[in-house]
Parts: sequence; structure tokens; C-alpha cells
Amino acid sequence: MRVYLYDGINTQGNGGLNPAATFTSDPYELYDVLECVVTEERNGQFTLALKYPVGSAYWDKIQPDAIIMASPRPKAGEEPFRIFEVQHTVEGVITAKANHLVYDLDGIIIGSPASAFSGVTGINNVLSTLTTQGNLSSTCFEIKNGGVASLIGIDITDKFVSVWKALGLIADRYKAELKYTWASNRCTITFCKPRGKTSSAVISYGVNIVNLDHKIDNTQMYSRVVMAWFDEPSASPPYVQSGVNTGYTGRNRTLWIDVTSDYQTKPTTSTLGARAAVYVASHDWNPVPQLTATYVPLPDTTDYGVTNLAYIGTAVVGLNVVGDEESVIGAGSLDLCDTATVDASLIGVSVTAKCVKVVFNVLSGRYDLVTIGAIPENIVDIIIRGS
Repeated sequence: MRVYLYDGINTQGNGGLNPAATFTSDPYELYDVLECVVTEERNGQFTLALKYPVGSAYWDKIQPDAIIMASPRPKAGEEPFRIFEVQHTVEGVITAKANHLVYDLDGIIIGSPASAFSGVTGINNVLSTLTTQGNLSSTCFEIKNGGVASLIGIDITDKFVSVWKALGLIADRYKAELKYTWASNRCTITFCKPRGKTSSAVISYGVNIVNLDHKIDNTQMYSRVVMAWFDEPSASPPYVQSGVNTGYTGRNRTLWIDVTSDYQTKPTTSTLGARAAVYVASHDWNPVPQLTATYVPLPDTTDYGVTNLAYIGTAVVGLNVVGDEESVIGAGSLDLCDTATVDASLIGVSVTAKCVKVVFNVLSGRYDLVTIGAIPENIVDIIIRGS
């Protein structure tokens, strides 16, 4: 697959309504790329890493804020990544790190989001408010609802918040999966539920699994969540609390969350109760299996007694998956947010897990790494600036 470079990009377009982005130069095709990989996580990291030899064509054009156009997945078109870091080594190699263009939304700040979103209910109205508050209609960014139920609102207590962080808060609230699409020089952010498909891919013990480790840990399981606000001892009462049951019945265990710093005045019990309900709804209260499995790549065939084998490379499910074989085309292949079955029932393990991270080798056109396992619970904690 090809890799292109541009001097920069203007996401404001020509200033019209929903404009297309404009590049500030003609494309430079990078012929001598040593390495180019794209890493994408479910509702998280979406970055590119490039290595290029000094002295090759256009090597001096690789600068911060330049745009690298590269495909992030098999059979996909190129998408824009903005360079944020460039390093030169004594070996004569340039290393560039870049974030997907959607990270530009981290620089658009919403003032007074608490009042902006107060009383706004339903996912479509919430997304419309975000578009208005971020003035996104005058940029190349567009936000869409891709099937998320329109039932609830969102409470943002921050005094200031970026559009990027707001996307994460809303996705957490609705348990949505974000998908970024680049077409006609426009970037569409879609809230999906779900984003991926249920794959018929099977990673099987006795067929292509060569190593497996399975663990179930309930140390983070709670039967009840309580939001609490505390004040000086002179207050009457000195604290307000409200809790919601999680549905976990393994044992009685309460999670206390101090939200005093989030409120300048004493909140009502109903306010804290509603916030506790949001927290409970946004988390999984069942013990999450942690699975590590290494498998060898086998073709999509019935020769081994199993059809539609997952064929990506040597895999680590729940941690990392490293491989050097091409992905199967068809039902046996996996993509980000797809679910697959790890079948090791002979040793008491049979788990359906979601693909939560992929590392795509742009030059070879296949995945180098795939992670299948537990879903991150709070994507706000994954909001990063080039790390």
C-alpha cells in the first residue's frame, strides 16, 4: 500500500457550511518507507508511526504538522494523520509519530458545558448540541448517530471541555463505539452500537492454539455505588449521599465515590442518585475473564475440522497478538470491535471476546497485532495528546 505526505491541511475549508478540508500542497509519494504502522483501539488510540531514510525523496518534508495519508486497515482508503513528533537518528533514519486528524477536536474547547448540555436528552439532541457548541458545521468534521438508542441525556460538570473529550464522555454514557471515516476530504465521527460484527472466526484448542492462560478476577466488583458530597462539619447535614445497586450479587460491597469537588453548592440526593445511576449504567458489573492465547495461523479451511478459523497471525487474546501471515478474506477475518470465539472447552475455557486493538502494517497490507479481550471501561482516561 502507498504512503503520501502533504505539507499541511486546513480543516476549516473555505468557511462555508460543512466544508471539505483542503491540503496546503500537492501530495508527495514516499517510495522508500522503512516502516509504517497504524494503531487503533476501541474508543481510544488512533495513531501512526513512520520510519523513513534520510536522503530519500521528500525526507526533508517530514515535519511537525505535516499530514501523512495512509490506510489504517485492510482494503481501506488512505486517511489523514497529523505529525506531532519527528526524530532523527545517527543511523540516518527519521521517525515520525502522528495522530489521526480527529485528534484536532481536542483543540476545540467548549465553555460552560454544564449549562450547554443541561436538560438535553436523547442522543440525537446531545450530538446536535455538541456540533453547535463546537461550531463543527464550519469545519470538515461531522458527527452522526449510527444506531444508538435515543433515551437519555448527559451531565458534564467540567467548566471547560474539548470536543474530543466530550465525544468520549458521550460514548461512555451511551456505551457506544466510535468509528472515524474519511471520505471526500471530510471526517465523519459515527456513534455505533455496535461498531463491529459477530464473526464466525474460531480460535480453537487442539487446532491452532499453542498457548493459553485464562483468569477470572472479581476484585473490582461492587454490589452498590454511592456518590457522596462532604462539607464542613457545620453543615446540616455535613454530607449528602445516594446509591444505586449494580446487580452484582457475588457479595455485599460498596464503592464510595467522593464528588465534593464537582459541586460548588450542596447537591440534592436525587442529583447524586442520578449520577450514581449513570455510573452504574456505564460499567460492567460482571467479573471479566482475562484470556491470553497464542495461536498459529491456519487457512480458512475444513481440513482441520474447524471452519472459518481466525487467521491473523500469532495471537495473544487479552494482551497482544503478533503474527506474520496474511489475514483471511471473508468470515474468518477480524476487524476492530468484531467478536470472535476462543474455544478451549476441553480445559474448561470457552469465551466470546471483542477485538479491542489492532496494529496494521501499511506496507504489507495486513495486521501485525490484534488484541482480543476486556473492553476499556472509561475512554475519557484514554484521551491522549500524542503519547
